[in-house]
Amino acid sequence: MGVTGKGLNYPKKYNYHKKTGSMKPRSNLVHVISFSIASMVLLSCYCDISAQIVDIWAVGDGEKIFKHRTEHPAKKENSIWNGERISLRGLYNEVLGFQVIVEVDSTGAKGLELSMNPPLHKQSGRTIGGIGAIPYGDHGYIEFFSQHYLQVKRATEPNWFYGSENSAPAEMTGWIPDALIPADALAGKGGFPLDIPPTQEQVYRHQNIVDVIPRRASLNQGFWVDLYLPRDMNYPAGVYESEIQVWVSGVLFASIPVRIELLDAYLPDENHSNVWMYNSGPESLRNYFSELDKQEIRRMIKFEAKRHRIDLVGGFEAHQSAFNEAILTDYKPFLDGSAYTPALGYHGPGEGIGENLFPVGMYGARILGTTKELSLIHISEPTRLN
Repeated sequence: MGVTGKGLNYPKKYNYHKKTGSMKPRSNLVHVISFSIASMVLLSCYCDISAQIVDIWAVGDGEKIFKHRTEHPAKKENSIWNGERISLRGLYNEVLGFQVIVEVDSTGAKGLELSMNPPLHKQSGRTIGGIGAIPYGDHGYIEFFSQHYLQVKRATEPNWFYGSENSAPAEMTGWIPDALIPADALAGKGGFPLDIPPTQEQVYRHQNIVDVIPRRASLNQGFWVDLYLPRDMNYPAGVYESEIQVWVSGVLFASIPVRIELLDAYLPDENHSNVWMYNSGPESLRNYFSELDKQEIRRMIKFEAKRHRIDLVGGFEAHQSAFNEAILTDYKPFLDGSAYTPALGYHGPGEGIGENLFPVGMYGARILGTTKELSLIHISEPTRLN
């Protein structure tokens, strides 16, 4: 298990920085610059932090760890976590995703964030995603996200999705991790560092009944890590080693060893199955990236989906509008692959390869107008785009 309890009797498997502070980088980075500061100040800071962080552990990309499920069965051991170390393996040109779960006590935590050293191949000295690496470029990359939670109080029964109510997930209520927020998003909107507020009593009022739920002892804050393995096969196959660092209020609290095995095989850029996801469009993200215009947000979310081999469709103007040559011409680069090239800022899996899916209207889009007369006009118009 990771950090256990609130005392100072921690297991030796983690490198706890009780007497040496570290200055963390200020951007979403993968290197650490260390320096020494006065031991009295550090010990004072450490005691405060150790009262906030209850445990730290890791899990793969196929689990949803609810905010208040602090006794999850995967906590002690799972496919990537043996209770002491994170172990991953993958191919050249593959994005590996995993989660780091930080359990915080009821007093909350200030300035919580993660970083990661560039994974090192000791025999050659090569590192994945080192200083100056292009995001998702040929040398690999590391990207962090915080997990945003949604509270589901009453589960619905979407039989149209599950087929039958027996196939629905067993656990469908509570605080469920949903959106992944990039570490460089706005402060207070999920960007690093995070401030985890103290948990409060929750009071629910229903007619004449008042339910008071006591403050919980602790809660989970999940972080998602994307590790893009190099496209460049000049990188030697074999074992690369690194550490995940957990920071609280600017002080390095714990380092978790990471072992990555780069297999001697290349994951092709072409996808052999079609995976798509609906997106409500760039406007829905303006609150998180207010400094970006609509075109920049569109490109950002399209690139993120492409790197994970997903066609992101549905909520864009081209999918929601009646035939318009200017709108379709603007969207065409995503279809022919020219939008997904280094020349236009894209790096990662599927360079130069276009999307396979283009929905003509989706979820009630009125692409044929709102009257019978308009529908007949649009149906009769040619809709070919060279």
